[in-house]
Parts: sequence; C-alpha cells; structure tokens
Amino acid sequence: MAQLEAGKFIVLEGQGMSGKTEQQPVLENWLKERGHRVVSYREPGGTPRGEMVRNEIMRAKKERESARYMLGLFYRARRIGLEEVVVPALNRGDIVVASRFSASSMVYQGQESDLPFEVDLLEMAIVKDQITPTYVLLDVSEDEIITRTSSAIGREVHAFNCLDLTRIELRRNAYLELARVGWSGEWNIVDGVGEVAVVSQRIQNLLELKYNL
Repeated sequence: MAQLEAGKFIVLEGQGMSGKTEQQPVLENWLKERGHRVVSYREPGGTPRGEMVRNEIMRAKKERESARYMLGLFYRARRIGLEEVVVPALNRGDIVVASRFSASSMVYQGQESDLPFEVDLLEMAIVKDQITPTYVLLDVSEDEIITRTSSAIGREVHAFNCLDLTRIELRRNAYLELARVGWSGEWNIVDGVGEVAVVSQRIQNLLELKYNL
C-alpha cells in the first residue's frame, strides 16, 4: 500500500539555464531559517543507488541511446529516490526541495521525443500513488536562455542544454502547458528573469502567501 505524505515536496522546474540550480540552496536556507526541517534532493540520483543510474543516464546520452531507454532510466532513478529519500522525509513532516522532477521527463522524453503516453504510464505507476509535487516553474524567455547558455563560462552546462531557438521555445511552451493543465502535481509559475536574489524573493513570496511556509 502506498504511503501518503505529511510534509511538502517542492520542485523547482524549468529547462536548462532557467536558474533551478542557483535557487535550490537559497530556498532551502530560507526554509530552514523559518524553522522547517528541509531535505535536499538531487534528481536524478540523490542516493548511492540513484547515482549509479545517473551515471548510466549520462553514458546513454553521450552514446545516443534511444529516448525510450533514457526515459526508463530516469524513472528507475526516480523510484529509488522516492523510496529512499522523498517519501520517508515527507512522512516525517519534512520539506523536500528538488530542482527538476517528473515534469522534466514529460518535456524532454515525453513531448520532445514523442513519448507522452509512456511518461504518463510510468508516472501513474511510480509517482502518482505516492506523492503530489508542488511545482515552481521558473519561466525564462527564449532569448535569455540562449544568453545564459552562451555565457556559461566555467559553469556546468547540462548535456540536455542547447542553443537551438526552436527547441528552446518548444520546451518553454511545453512547461507552460503542463502548468496550465496541472499535470501530475500542483503548479505555480514564477518569472525567472533577474538577479538570483530578485527571483528568490519572488519564490519566497509565493510560498509564504500561498502555502504559509
């Protein structure tokens, strides 16, 4: 029988260079300062078993394995993360914070690789009966994504990032559509353009006003 969460699972979402990585530690520190118990979650990965699957994902991406194979790997890692980190933390009443989750699979492997039905099936089997993520979508314009990617000297540029304007636009629209229909969670949209402190204040205002955090 699936366990029901008592805490909250907050996911910062958006395509590469939308600012998720920078915002995650800021959000975690803010929540801790307000007296919450916070668990930081890495997706995919987050546990020794999950990191093994993450390494296979990176290898598969480099060697151009099929999108269907990649999708299976993401949900294998996700199942491990839910079992070992997320659900136990939520049942303790903790707040779990992640940067990316199932919505990224729907955008990158579902919509972009024409596998939305497969994503929905995996989501139903692995995620929906256990947790309800609270998504915070960092919405950033296509031009800004290109600017950030082009100027990312000395920073890690994820293997899924690109400089293709058409693809970036499709990804942005796909995320916005998931937010519009409330796909597999509760969605919020935050303007992701601006200095880290400015965007973090927007996120904090949202969480304080809407969720009393």
